[in-house]
Amino acid sequence: MDNSSFVYGSELQGRGYPTVQDIFIGFITFVVSISAVSFGIINLYLIKNMDIFHNAFGWFWASRTLGEVVHNSIHLFYSTTVTLLQPNNIPVPVGIAAYSVGFYFIVESCMMHQCLSFNRFTAVWLPFYCGRIFTKKVCIMAIIFTCVFCFGMAMCYYIFPCNLIGYSPTMYEFVYIKCSPDTPYKISRVGTYVNFYCLVIVCGPAFVLDLFTLSKIVYIKKVLKISNANRNFNRDVRFFAQTFVQNITMVSAAILIVVVNNSHSEETVFIQAFTFNWTIFLHFSNSFGLVVANPEVRILIKQMSSKELFRFSPTTIFLIGFIPPLVGAIACISLALLTDREKISNYNWICGKALLPSLSRIINLPLERTLWQLFTFFHVPMRLVELGVGYNRYQRLRSVKCGSPLLYELSRHCYLVCGVLELVFLVALSTIVERENGRIHVICFYIFGCFGIAFFVSNLVCHANSLYYLNPYGRLSYYLKITFTSIYAVLVPVLVLSFLLYWKRCITAAYDVFALCEYIDVFLNIAYHGCAFLDIRYKVIFSVRQSK
Repeated sequence: MDNSSFVYGSELQGRGYPTVQDIFIGFITFVVSISAVSFGIINLYLIKNMDIFHNAFGWFWASRTLGEVVHNSIHLFYSTTVTLLQPNNIPVPVGIAAYSVGFYFIVESCMMHQCLSFNRFTAVWLPFYCGRIFTKKVCIMAIIFTCVFCFGMAMCYYIFPCNLIGYSPTMYEFVYIKCSPDTPYKISRVGTYVNFYCLVIVCGPAFVLDLFTLSKIVYIKKVLKISNANRNFNRDVRFFAQTFVQNITMVSAAILIVVVNNSHSEETVFIQAFTFNWTIFLHFSNSFGLVVANPEVRILIKQMSSKELFRFSPTTIFLIGFIPPLVGAIACISLALLTDREKISNYNWICGKALLPSLSRIINLPLERTLWQLFTFFHVPMRLVELGVGYNRYQRLRSVKCGSPLLYELSRHCYLVCGVLELVFLVALSTIVERENGRIHVICFYIFGCFGIAFFVSNLVCHANSLYYLNPYGRLSYYLKITFTSIYAVLVPVLVLSFLLYWKRCITAAYDVFALCEYIDVFLNIAYHGCAFLDIRYKVIFSVRQSK
């Protein structure tokens, strides 16, 4: 490599703008990470509050889960963000720190899993001595030793020169950082040794230990014919089953990590992304297994409706679903017109210059596109909550004066289907912009508009024939919806006609009319959904409940 072109830490930089592939993989990482973190926190709560886990198994499981939660939180807040946004000015120490902290906690969780396997082995082979061996003091000492040992392993990357690793937004994985243009290595030697250590010294022996434990369980069941009514034995078997299944998946992840080996290769980018997300998914399955495999946990979860912990006000739910798309639309259009006007205004197309840019051209710019996607995708979950609540409540709140129950039910189902499809095509047109495929983007835009109108109309029918129509705010919301729907319906043919006049008849002013209609339709769509605040205020309560 030429010394003049070498930039230290370039492996950790984004490409400057996100591609469809970046958004797709970033979204997967976000979903898997937030699921793993959420279930990990639930696990910690269950271990703390359930007596069945107040033992060595609980100590080791809690320590392992805490490591997984911290590790996955790094991916949730850092890896996902830089993958979706693809910034090209990331401070190199930040990318390195993401790996170092994540490495420390993931190795700690793996070694705690080894302790779990040994604990299950002892519980099955030496049931009368297990409690004497795994005392509270011994468990704490084992956890402290593991933490110190893992810290020493993490320091090896810094003690031995030219071995650092960091997260790459373009490779979707932790990759080796070259320290100079003349470095002969393409991989971190310390990282290679550590990966083999985790596979051969940690995962391998734990798996072998589980096989011995399994053989003893089979012997007890088949030869000694221990009754299934033996509660302690069944509990030990359940605990073992969790660790055994997780050991199998952990070994598979370790093998993939050894194969990928933190390399920076475009040819293996999908394998790297799969390995990265498979490891996070493993942690999710570990935490999920605690809930599935233990009937005591399931009983507790069923009882989690007897006491209210806290509640969300309708205003909070509304703001989370309404403000992001509004802010995103205003920010994108304002930023484009104020700072990037020369890139999108007065551009000369086949039919002459167009003064105003369309929304499609605005979100085609890197920064504006990132803002639009960030705010749009953020509000999607709450929109789904809104659709689910509305669909359910329209069923229960149909007015006794409803003139056509059949039309009402058809509209209610149309409300749900068209609402979901409207969101799907909103995400599609936000992801596939003109840069990727202009034709598909335009198709998604018009399909989005059609489903939007269908959603508006079906919502109006349900609103008019349900208790939502009652005061306070019921009639105000209804009339606002009629107003927004009417204007939207009038502007859609104007938008289509102006678009055709520009491209088919080369009438230059028609494109400016098209752009204005596009802006207005976007804000009308947001305003219509904003009426949901009037629908749920004083009528809906969002609460989180828990058992006593």
